[in-house]
Order: sequence, then structure tokens, then C-alpha cells
Amino acid sequence: MDAIKIKTISSFASFKWEKDQKYHRTYEFPPKTTLLGFLGCALGLKEEQIYHKWKWNGEEKPLVDRVKVAVLADKIEGKVKEAWRTIKSMRGKKEREIEVLFLEGWTFTRIPITREQLYRPQYIIYISSDYSNLLRYMEEKLENPAFPLSLGRDDELVRIESISPVPLIEPEYPILLHNILLPFNINKIKREVILEGAFKPYICQKLPHRFEIVDKVRKPKDEEEFTFLTGGYKIKIKEPIKNAYYDAEEDRNVVFL
Repeated sequence: MDAIKIKTISSFASFKWEKDQKYHRTYEFPPKTTLLGFLGCALGLKEEQIYHKWKWNGEEKPLVDRVKVAVLADKIEGKVKEAWRTIKSMRGKKEREIEVLFLEGWTFTRIPITREQLYRPQYIIYISSDYSNLLRYMEEKLENPAFPLSLGRDDELVRIESISPVPLIEPEYPILLHNILLPFNINKIKREVILEGAFKPYICQKLPHRFEIVDKVRKPKDEEEFTFLTGGYKIKIKEPIKNAYYDAEEDRNVVFL
């Protein structure tokens, strides 16, 4: 399989858990929709073009249906906590919060927020497509992106260290997976667990493969369980899994989402 390999580094990055309110935990990998947004920024696409309709090369098809993405963690130097606050406004209702301000019947409350951030995360991102001309086009746009590139929040800019085409081959089983985002729940497959170094528990959560844009509001669609496999937690899988490939340059296995 032909693919593009992108190595990135950023000072900080955060990928918020969906339902967190006053304490924002972060995943250690960018989810699939974040990776699609990263590509959309490089190509200069709107969200409707990423998830609904994109006319390119004489065909109307969204980006999400044209590409496959995968991500490995190369290195994360640490995790920090950032303290900040947001202002919430409500009309005709008082809340028991610190420093309540009143203006023309509105109630304003300042709410403290704690946000986790990853310090100097480095990722290896893979992009594949059945359209070889699209792969070449994306490689050109990633070298000269339409908009500033970020993984996570808009102000968490990312620097591309290298972009290169890479041939991926079918893996030889059993395969070893570590520091990778997987499009399935590892608790539901047969596996052998290997613990090495600093142990971090893996996380399994249901996340969307895409968004539906309704009145400029994103709604999750095609939700499925993903596994964030990090730290010294490695798994060995003997039975073939879908969309798994081997990158000989990195000596690592890749699973497309």
C-alpha cells in the first residue's frame, strides 16, 4: 500500500475528552476527526467539504471517504496542567459562583477550568488513499498548507519535521502493537499483553468516525470504540486484523482508522 508518512512535533497539544466540563482531560493521541481536520487545514477545506461534499478531480465526495489515516506516538515528553477561566452568562437565573456580575438582567459567572496538556508530543501520521493523484496533491499542500496546521486547539500549532512517501506491506503475524490509536476495543480480541518500562493503562472510548454538520453545528456520526494504547503497554495479536500494515523504515505496525 502506498501512503504518506508525516512526522510532527509541537510545544503543546490537547485532545479533550468529550464530556469533561471543569477538568479537561486529554487523550494522548489525536482522534480520527482531529487528523481529518489537520488535513482539511492543509488543503484549505471547510468542514462541509471534509464530511459532506468536496468537488475535486471531477467527483463530488467528502475527504473522509477519500482517505484513510493512522497515527503512532513517537515521543511525549510529559503532561502539564493549565489553569484558566471562562465566563458563563445566564439570563434571569443566579448561580452560586465566585465574582457574580450583573448587567441588564444577565448573570455572569467566572468558572475556573483546569486543562491537561501534552508537552512536546511527537507523532507519526500516515495517510493513504485509493487516489494516487490525491496523495501527491496532499503531499504538496502539506509542504505549503493553506492554513496554519494544528493538532488539538487552534492555538496549539504543529511543526512538520518530515513528509515522505512510504510503501507499507502486509504484516507477518503475530504482530506487536504499541503507542498507537486503534479502531477497536482490544478487550474484545484475543491478545497477549507485554508490559515494559513505565506502565500507563490503555483507554477504550466510543468516538465518531465523522461529523454531520447541521446548521453549522457538528454532530457525531458513525461512532465506534477506539483504544488509546500508550506507555509501556504492548499487545501481541496472532489473528489477522483489518487495515493493519507494516512500516519497515520504523519497524512498527500501523492500523488505519
